[in-house]
Amino acid sequence: DPEGRLPIRITVFEKKHRTFKGGLYYATDVGPELTVFWENRNISGGQAKVGADSTVSQEKKVLDGVYLRRDFLRTDQFLQAEGKLAEEDWDAYWTRNLGAAVSITRDLNPYLRVSGGGGSRISAVEQQSEKDTYGLVFLPAALRVDTTDSPLDPTQGIRLQLLTAPHWDVSQVTNLFWKTSANASAYYDWTGERRFILATVLG
Repeated sequence: DPEGRLPIRITVFEKKHRTFKGGLYYATDVGPELTVFWENRNISGGQAKVGADSTVSQEKKVLDGVYLRRDFLRTDQFLQAEGKLAEEDWDAYWTRNLGAAVSITRDLNPYLRVSGGGGSRISAVEQQSEKDTYGLVFLPAALRVDTTDSPLDPTQGIRLQLLTAPHWDVSQVTNLFWKTSANASAYYDWTGERRFILATVLG
């Protein structure tokens, strides 16, 4: 048109509700590995999704499941439940474990997200002909700060994530330990033209 604009026609259609993926990998140290993934994103009219992910190789067999429900009790929070069944058999050790966790995440504002929940895991470990059983209970919590201008291609702002969880071994009442991790990244457009971005990552 006289203002230099071009007409654009956009056609929008609904994506399929279910996804199935599979892959075959090979590594020289562990051999072939098969992965299978399935997901349904249209549970309860699109408010929830459920998925399962499995990995099978000579050394390990893993099955993961996840359930995510949006707008859980409030429009600014969601509920996530996870489960995992795994068995690993390496030269140094053998282990089998079953675990589950539930967490609630809430957006306090456009830049700040917090989450908290609880979980448990039962593990059997055999190492150097000695076999132990562990029953862990943990309370994970997370804090996420994101002030960047784009979730996929940031040019300015910071991202900070802090994860922490106390763990209790219910099979050994005196066994208490704490796991904490943190990572941060910062972005700066030092030319102001989105061409040269200075990015720093700490973790």
